[in-house]
Amino acid sequence: MNPGGVILAFDVGGTQIKAAVMRDGSIIEQTIGQYEAKSDLGADAILAHFIAIVQDMLKRGGLDEVEEPIIGFGLAFPGPFDYEKGICLIRGLGKFESLYGLSVGKLLEDKLRANEGLRRRLAPKFRIAFENDAALFGLGEMAGSSEGGQGKQGRERAVCLTIGTGLGSCFLENGRLVKHRADVPANGWLYQTPYRDGIADQYISKNGVLRLARELGVLADTEGGSGVRELAEAALRGSKPEIELFEAFGARMAEILSPALRQFDPDVVVLGGQISKSGSLFLEAFQAGLAAQRLKAQVRISRDTFASTFRGINEFIKGMIALNKEPLKEKAAMFLSLVASGKVREAYERYVGPDFRHHNAYFRGDAESLMLAMEENAALNPRKTLEVKRTIEEGDSVMVHSHVKQKPEDLGAAVVHIFRFVNGRIIELWDLGQAIPEHSVNENGMF
Repeated sequence: MNPGGVILAFDVGGTQIKAAVMRDGSIIEQTIGQYEAKSDLGADAILAHFIAIVQDMLKRGGLDEVEEPIIGFGLAFPGPFDYEKGICLIRGLGKFESLYGLSVGKLLEDKLRANEGLRRRLAPKFRIAFENDAALFGLGEMAGSSEGGQGKQGRERAVCLTIGTGLGSCFLENGRLVKHRADVPANGWLYQTPYRDGIADQYISKNGVLRLARELGVLADTEGGSGVRELAEAALRGSKPEIELFEAFGARMAEILSPALRQFDPDVVVLGGQISKSGSLFLEAFQAGLAAQRLKAQVRISRDTFASTFRGINEFIKGMIALNKEPLKEKAAMFLSLVASGKVREAYERYVGPDFRHHNAYFRGDAESLMLAMEENAALNPRKTLEVKRTIEEGDSVMVHSHVKQKPEDLGAAVVHIFRFVNGRIIELWDLGQAIPEHSVNENGMF
């Protein structure tokens, strides 16, 4: 038994659910299973089905009779979905319709706690978390385990793509997801990138390969027997039309994605998903297309998309638990320290939530406007200092009283920042300050 506990992991699709139990960052092989999604059922029946899957994989792994705690439950879930709040937004897609508008995380935890055998296993800080599969795949790839990630890449900028029935993507820096920044598309999603008469999802996907095959005359418009696998097999046998098809697919990928990638300038691009199994046929053309756009990113193919996604679930849950262990007042102070030292984007990625707003009268009230202003200030004042004098934490709010100097020789100002947190992240900020006069009649000083 591991006193650290285990993590439940689901990769949820419209027709199938892949499930496993993780321990110490590794999949417990006996627990791996594939289950029918039953996404057409009512909400209560779907959640009951999830609980049945949990019980089955614990039993198959011999974990149903032990007291090893369950510290988290991570789910790669299809969108649209409010991943931060755990609310399903799927409607009109023929799957999980009954979950629309529901707080799936809360309802699922209620189901777990209603089961006597599972309730006593849940750790005190048990967390349920949702994220899209591409983001979790990326986290797993960058985690650097022996199953497929490469450790040094955790310190780099990376873009990870999953290519299957659609195009999934995520952007990472220093091993952390980047979703809300000027150099990244909204949420890190590339599938909506405009291209020709449609969007990237229609061209960089299974249907995108078949579409291109028809454009090039490799498949007739009426031909229905050949799929991507058959085309790839023909290319591997040396058939020239199919070889040229996949080379053209790689070139098209570069054409579609280069503008967004140029903004982020990644060090590495990782390919995963079903179509990446044929990646050797288009990797070179994709790499050449990026190079033609002066992008120096190294392109590589994931060794195991499944393992990386589940490793990503493990990393995601561990990160959430660690984030919630840190007292709010320490998070607030660290946020300010990072900003003052010029590491503004790192501060935002580590501590700021997606619905952040602020009340500084001199800038627009969104996260990006304030972040850019902070970066400009940091560039103008590289020797800026911030000394925290006192912090007060009450409920979800923190007040930080600091002595801020734009230059070490300045008298500086007394500044108060008031933070409001939700789920361990900053979602609202107020700030006010008073310049320190050269001469003051107050013998107590400003601090």
